[in-house]
Amino acid sequence: MLISSILLLTSAAAAAPFISSSGKNDAPLTPFTTPSGGKHDEPFRTPCAECGVSLKVSKTLSLGSIVQFEHALKSELLYYDISLINCVNGNDASACPGHEYGLRIEGHGMQNCQTLECAANAYCPVDAYYVPVPGAHQPVKSCGQGEFHGALDFIACADL
Repeated sequence: MLISSILLLTSAAAAAPFISSSGKNDAPLTPFTTPSGGKHDEPFRTPCAECGVSLKVSKTLSLGSIVQFEHALKSELLYYDISLINCVNGNDASACPGHEYGLRIEGHGMQNCQTLECAANAYCPVDAYYVPVPGAHQPVKSCGQGEFHGALDFIACADL
């Protein structure tokens, strides 16, 4: 079974971040927190044919400024991305939770998974969405067919 997880590495003094998970045609989960340095795991799911799930991370309960870790199964491939479209101002992602210390998606126990990484305070349009449709380059990675027996970790190393 493929597990998608969000791993939040924060200092003990940091406020617990708010997380919500939702897919198309699926009511979003009520925002919840994980303890500083905590981890949230959930089974991979497909809420509808060829649509995905978004794990939203915010500093506030209202989920106003969010980073989205998105994943979907399509044509037997697992696709995933980092979306900053709800928290950037042009090329400035300083309002995005976790951006000040870096954001990353990596696969474990699966072959052919490529890592997406946005270094601390970096402008990273190759690995993250800054606008809904960025043009010729889509900052999306995938794992090869049938590679659904591991975990996909979404990591926000930040004092949220």
